[in-house]
Amino acid sequence: MTRNRFFDICVHAPLALFQALLFAYLGAAVLGWAWNQNAGATAYFVPSSYWISDMVLQIRHHESGDDPMIVFHRTVRKRFVGNYITEFRSQDKVGFEVCPTDGVGRYEPNPQNLWTARLSVYTDGCNIPPGCWVADTTIEFPAWSGASKSVSVRSAPFSVSDEGSVKNHCDPPAPAAQL
Repeated sequence: MTRNRFFDICVHAPLALFQALLFAYLGAAVLGWAWNQNAGATAYFVPSSYWISDMVLQIRHHESGDDPMIVFHRTVRKRFVGNYITEFRSQDKVGFEVCPTDGVGRYEPNPQNLWTARLSVYTDGCNIPPGCWVADTTIEFPAWSGASKSVSVRSAPFSVSDEGSVKNHCDPPAPAAQL
């Protein structure tokens, strides 16, 4: 074997292999760093429905002072911890809100897609006065790399009547008599 052939096999081949592996390693490191830097940005493109969707909040008509069960239909796809904010808005008086509540909830997949609780959980025991109301609930939760997502749901209007009254404050008024 000639000296050049020996030099090519024993020196150049391992050196070329080392250079190829080093290039692959450095390339992977740069791509990994870029992926990590971009992870926060990619979280903005993943919709909140990846975690939770199909939300319906039902609160039945009730008398002032009652603590009815509320029903929250929702599809939780991925387990997460989120902050919720609930506000009760008057449908009778524009801009009038009562009983704002916030808290932390653990949201986990549930085969029935159902969650029930007493209204007092959402009001911290505050009594909603008589009238026609809707509940606005927003759930905010962290996504990847510190980005946050939020979802909101508004209940159908529900009536709170005076004790002993059966008046539904959400019924549309009777049409005026035609003259």
